[in-house]
Amino acid sequence: MWHELGDPQVMRGLDQTYTCPHYLPTTVTDKGTGPLRLLVGEDVRSASPANPSRSIKLRVHVTGLTAKHDLKLEWNGKPLEPAPGSPTVGDAPGEVWLEFSPESSLFKIPENLLTARVNPAVGTVTIDDIQLDVLVSD
Repeated sequence: MWHELGDPQVMRGLDQTYTCPHYLPTTVTDKGTGPLRLLVGEDVRSASPANPSRSIKLRVHVTGLTAKHDLKLEWNGKPLEPAPGSPTVGDAPGEVWLEFSPESSLFKIPENLLTARVNPAVGTVTIDDIQLDVLVSD
């Protein structure tokens, strides 16, 4: 493991997970959240010889969410649509990991911003965690 951490070229060829712990948890209202910063030090926009094929999965953990909240998320100012297979949200408040597959062109180095808002008539929810997985395909 220490050999991998000491070599940036080796790291580029491995799966990576980025998180946003400093701003969480945060309450989402109809006015929205302040931008939640996710720092990504690597260019995930294009493949490289060390990373010829990779996938990007953004996961957002939300508690107290119902379908009526009509949660809207934006990544660097662009709306996010749930990825195929992302859990559906029901009528009872619950916690869920929402999954997104944002286009790699939406990423910036080093700072990416997530914003969220809910329907004003329903109330608030809480974002507890944000994870960005950059997965290398074999």
